[in-house]
Amino acid sequence: SELLDIPFDRFFGAGDAMTDLPMLRAAAFSFAPENALEPVRRAVTQVVPSVYSGGMERAFRFAAEYMEGRKP
Repeated sequence: SELLDIPFDRFFGAGDAMTDLPMLRAAAFSFAPENALEPVRRAVTQVVPSVYSGGMERAFRFAAEYMEGRKP
């Protein structure tokens, strides 16, 4: 954030594995699919449908709308 002069609230993360937890916890907004491990689902700001049901599309759409200044 400091290095690139990007406000912290502009960081998003998405993941489904235990190795993703540090990234997900550091992001202002984080997403995990409903089939992610339970500790991962508990760590994110929003659980989305599985990848096969369009969950990551929903997460990225939320991020894009937020970045454009629209309230998703």
